[in-house]
Amino acid sequence: MIKHNLLLVLAAVAVFLTVSCSKKPFDVEQVEVAQGRNFSICLDKPLPPEKQYFYSIQFITKDSLRYTTVGPLTADSTATDNCFTETKFRYSMSAYADETISAIENISNQNLDTCRVQIYTDRQLEQGKMVLEKVFTAEDFK
Repeated sequence: MIKHNLLLVLAAVAVFLTVSCSKKPFDVEQVEVAQGRNFSICLDKPLPPEKQYFYSIQFITKDSLRYTTVGPLTADSTATDNCFTETKFRYSMSAYADETISAIENISNQNLDTCRVQIYTDRQLEQGKMVLEKVFTAEDFK
C-alpha cells in the first residue's frame, strides 16, 4: 500500500514537472512582412528579460522562393506592443546581388505561402535549445 501511494506521488510530481518545464514563456501571435527590408515578429507578451533569445525565420513564397534569416530577439530591440522589427537581410547589402536584393525586398504577406518562426535560447540555434516553433500559412496572412 505504501509503495503504491509512493508511486502515485512520484508520478504526480513527474507530470507536474513535465508540464511546468515544457510551458512556453511566450508565443508568436503574428508575423508582419511588408515589401522592403523589414519584417515584424509579434509576441503575446513581453520577452522575459533574464534570457536572450534568437530567431530563425523562413519565408516560402507562392512562387517557391525560399529565404531564411536569423538574428537576436532581445528585450531592448526595437519593440512596440511586443512586436520586434527586424531586417530581412542577414549580411551587409554588398554581400547580395541586385536580383537577390530585389527578390528579398519583394517578400511580403501578399505573396507568402508559408512562414516558419523558430525561437531559441542559443545563438547557434541548437535544436535542443528551441523554445518554440510556429508556422503561418497563406490563410493566416489574409
